[in-house]
Amino acid sequence: MRLFLISVDYSNRKLNVNFKILLKMEIKIIESICCGSKVPIKEIITKALDHCKINADIYVISDYKEIASLGIMTFPAILINGKIVFKGGTPTYKEVIEIINNEI
Repeated sequence: MRLFLISVDYSNRKLNVNFKILLKMEIKIIESICCGSKVPIKEIITKALDHCKINADIYVISDYKEIASLGIMTFPAILINGKIVFKGGTPTYKEVIEIINNEI
């Protein structure tokens, strides 16, 4: 979901327009209990969200029934707003920033 906030300031005979995109993101990290990653993906995602100045709800899912209902067979995987955006490895910090920017 994208919400736009526009503020206009007309002072000192100059027009200043501030434009912000307010996002609500839901991020799901899908991982297998038996095949855990050595690098904590949630930590990478949290740092990338801070860098992009985006708030998101982050969930770590390892329940096989829920994973099966999502149709995911490769671990780990990342979903943003229900869309699979990464699977089959641990993303780098730069990759996560790129993924987030593509989903804005």
